[in-house]
Amino acid sequence: MKEPGFGEKEFSPLKDASIHSSNLIVREDQAMKTSKEARIVDGFFQSHPFEITDKFALRIVFDESYHSEVEKIMVPVTRFFTELDQRIAAVKAAEQKAVFWKIYFPCHAMRYDSFISPAGILYQDKGA
Repeated sequence: MKEPGFGEKEFSPLKDASIHSSNLIVREDQAMKTSKEARIVDGFFQSHPFEITDKFALRIVFDESYHSEVEKIMVPVTRFFTELDQRIAAVKAAEQKAVFWKIYFPCHAMRYDSFISPAGILYQDKGA
């Protein structure tokens, strides 16, 4: 992404999303290990009294706080795509403006007895 000239403005939201995503990895890792080992693995999240391992693993990756963390990831991702769309629109507008001036200016800068076709061929009135 650095090759096409992405800068800090584009990378900043992705860094934010990465930080929030890293926070979920701890939760997901504990849930996966709990399921794999068929026991509640020690970690940041604690089981409820008499909670079985599968219920615990599902709870920590499907509860409201998990979805809240996912939303924290999506906010900067959405911001990234919005900024990317704006950048693409600006580049497209600049390209269209450049094409306009490439066609408009040469045609009007010449004498009226000459003409440049869209293919770039110069036609001149030989009698002038």
